[in-house]
Amino acid sequence: VGRTVLFAEPASRIPVASMTPQPLPHRHIGMSTAETVISVQEQKTAVKRGGLDNLYLANSPRSLISSKVSLEDMLDSRPGGVVRMMDDSLPAEGHIVPVVHPFAFNEIIQSLEYFDQERQNISGASRYFSGTDAGAINKTMGGTIALQNMASLRVEHIARVMAPAVEYLFECVHELLQEHANKAMTIKLRGQWLSVDPQMWRT
Repeated sequence: VGRTVLFAEPASRIPVASMTPQPLPHRHIGMSTAETVISVQEQKTAVKRGGLDNLYLANSPRSLISSKVSLEDMLDSRPGGVVRMMDDSLPAEGHIVPVVHPFAFNEIIQSLEYFDQERQNISGASRYFSGTDAGAINKTMGGTIALQNMASLRVEHIARVMAPAVEYLFECVHELLQEHANKAMTIKLRGQWLSVDPQMWRT
C-alpha cells in the first residue's frame, strides 16, 4: 500500500517469464517485430491517403465560381448534376472555371512498392518466404531459394532468442504445480483421459 509492504513471502524464484523477439541493451522490455516497421506502415498510410485524395479531386475537382452561380448546386457534387445560374440571360462561360489538378494517382500508388521493399529490408521477412509474391515465379530459382533461406534464418533467430523465456515459463509452471496442487488432475492427452498427480513428480 503506497511504499509499505504489508506481507512478504519467501520464494525460491520470481515466477515471471519475460520474452522479446529483439532484446535491447540494458532494458528489460525489448522491441517487437511490429515496432521496427510501424514507421514504414504510417508512411504507407499517408501515401495511400494522398493517392486517394488525388483520385477524389480528379473525379470531382474544385471550381472557381462567380456570384451568378448557385452555391448549393456547386456543393452537391453528383455525376451529371445540374448547376443553376442566377441570371438565365448570362452565358455560363466565365462563371464556372474548373480547377485542374494533376492526376498522379498511378505514380503515388506505385511508390508503395518502395515502402514494401523498405519494410522487408528492416524486418528481414521477405515476401518470397511468406509466399505472397505472385511474380516470384519469374525470378530465378536460386535467388528465390536464397531469399527464402535468409528469411527463415531470421525467423529461427527470433525463435532462439525467445526459447529460454519459454523454457523458464514452463519451469515456473512445473514448480507451482508441485508446490500447490493438492489433488490429482484429469487431462486429455493424445485423445485419452489421464489422471496426473503433480505431487508424485520427481524433483
